[in-house]
Amino acid sequence: MRNSSYYWHKPMPKNMPAIGEHVLVAVEDMVCEAYRKPSGLWVRADGELLPGFVRYWRYMPSAPRQKRGPKVK
Repeated sequence: MRNSSYYWHKPMPKNMPAIGEHVLVAVEDMVCEAYRKPSGLWVRADGELLPGFVRYWRYMPSAPRQKRGPKVK
């Protein structure tokens, strides 16, 4: 099963994350968490504008799963 969150995407009109969805973005040589505003601008998680153009983006990785059930000794 292929998980699309592992792959980097180029920002194209048909291939963009939802407005307000936090994703990882690559801007020049920096990778950080960011989201898109309704105006189409990309901003960092703290609300600052990104210093350049987004070249690639990818979904945030999932948190590690915890195993359920009794611990095996």
